[in-house]
Amino acid sequence: MKHKGLVDIGFVKKTHGLKGEVKIHLLNEIKLNFKKLESVYLIILSKPVPFFVERATGSGNELIVKFEDTNTLEQAQKLCRLTVCVHEDCIIKDKYDIYELIGFHVQDMTLGSIGRITDVQHLPAGHILVVLHKNSEVLVPFSEPIIQNINPITRVVHTLLPDGLLSIYTGD
Repeated sequence: MKHKGLVDIGFVKKTHGLKGEVKIHLLNEIKLNFKKLESVYLIILSKPVPFFVERATGSGNELIVKFEDTNTLEQAQKLCRLTVCVHEDCIIKDKYDIYELIGFHVQDMTLGSIGRITDVQHLPAGHILVVLHKNSEVLVPFSEPIIQNINPITRVVHTLLPDGLLSIYTGD
């Protein structure tokens, strides 16, 4: 759900410990500016409600957060499964947004030209590039061993695809 100036970043997955901390699951690989992260908004009855952050730590796609005035396990349990939003300025923007790759050309270092990116899908394990190759959609994991380089000027994504990935989709 869209709320003006706010970005959905995930949801409260479960409690953490006995002193009111919660574990937040991030939906994307979002980098947060912890210096600006004074509060987050939990969506309660379709409205964003501010919760002030006492402390937050995290790695990967999970954060452990202690909110002010949430001091018991019981208080924290009431927050589970709520959507979490932050102000847009709390997100550290990379050079590009992954969805801006739609329309880029995929060039494999071994196989040569593969095709154009037509979509980006988000799965729990990460992003998947949908590439049109010889009238077939090929799903390419957006991961470091496969994605070698992205050139935003030439709009080319250089890859090193695993052996047999294309043949799964084309039958060649």
